[in-house]
Order: sequence, then C-alpha cells, then structure tokens
Amino acid sequence: MMLLQQERFHGFVELYNGPFMMAFPAVSAILIGGATRKKATIFHALVGAYLYQTTFLLSVPVANALLIPEMSEVIRMIVTNSIILYAFLYEGVLKKNEQV
Repeated sequence: MMLLQQERFHGFVELYNGPFMMAFPAVSAILIGGATRKKATIFHALVGAYLYQTTFLLSVPVANALLIPEMSEVIRMIVTNSIILYAFLYEGVLKKNEQV
C-alpha cells in the first residue's frame, strides 16, 4: 500500500517499470568493478558501487549545468545502459582476440 501511495506522484509508468529498472544499476556497478560473466566477487561489487556512485556524483550535476536540468533521469539511464553495453562489448572483444 505504501508503494502505491508513493507512486501516485510519479505516475503509472514508474509503478510498472520500477522493479525492472532496479537491476540495471546493480549490474552496472558490478560490471564497472571488473566482474566478468564467469567470475564476480564481493570486491568487484564494492569497487563497482564506489565507482558507479562517483560517476553519478560527477556526471549528473555537470550535465545539468550544461544541458536542460530536467534531463537528469534520462542522463542517468543513458550512463547506466552505456556502462553495461561497454562491459559486454569489451569482454566480447577480449574473447575474440584470445581465440585468434
């Protein structure tokens, strides 16, 4: 009930997509910490969480100063998805180079 009461200010889109979007920051933090698909440790998670939060602390205020201030959530999603995409592409390139 509390979730529904809090979500009435955000709209239905946030209510239905909220649980789906909670995994992206966690995956992004673990990947930026140096984890791979086959090995992830607590150290990777802690380092990744620190680096991920530092990225948001530095990137969102700078982007708000340079761009439209209302775009902070859009920028946050772009940064999160870019980190995940970069980590998987980088791992794929390394795997391809090892096979050659």
